[in-house]
Amino acid sequence: MHFSRESDLQQFLFDFFEETGDSPRWEVPTIGGGRVDIVTDRYVIECKKTLTRSSLFHANGQIGTYRGDFLGKKLVIAGLLPSSGDSEARNVAERLRMSGCLVWFIDEMEVFQDFYQERYELDPEPEPVFSMPDFTDYWYEPSQRSYSNSDDWEPVGWVVGGLVGLFLIIGIGASSGGSPVHKLHNAARAWDQNLVEEALQELLSSQDGCQHLLGVEMSQAFSTYGL
Repeated sequence: MHFSRESDLQQFLFDFFEETGDSPRWEVPTIGGGRVDIVTDRYVIECKKTLTRSSLFHANGQIGTYRGDFLGKKLVIAGLLPSSGDSEARNVAERLRMSGCLVWFIDEMEVFQDFYQERYELDPEPEPVFSMPDFTDYWYEPSQRSYSNSDDWEPVGWVVGGLVGLFLIIGIGASSGGSPVHKLHNAARAWDQNLVEEALQELLSSQDGCQHLLGVEMSQAFSTYGL
């Protein structure tokens, strides 16, 4: 559990009591002119980022000045256990408890640990990241027999045509309908072998990296399926 500033700790406790329905108020003025960090239906809370021996005594002095302003409420000093000198802090905390002032080392209290984890430590939903598709996932898986009937080409044609269409959608094709990407798309839909080979040559010789990549992948696919 970590808070960069004392005000962050104060905000954390305010949010906790607001969510639990304890009606917190922030920086409540006192009769003597001071201000209390947080006042709820049950508690008067003075916040210190780290509850060292000296900060505990200082907070106790503050809270003692407005003890009579909030009759019926429990006085609390809240903060984190120090990384060094914690035994001294615990001893002082015990003395203050005996005098009627509660001390909350919130990083040791399960109810606050759970709330902190809920608010600050749960992993956010990952942002969607676009990545190029793995082309091998799109190919039609052939059976063991060779393809000789024109009807057998239809599944491959639809898959290849769809993949080229995907490239068109994501924008790697030229704006002109005469681009090699459009030409290959139309050839695949019509299954015009001559036009396919012509479009592939244009893609392979293209200076556009994406078009060249499409040409390489398509050539490998057509080679695999015996075009």
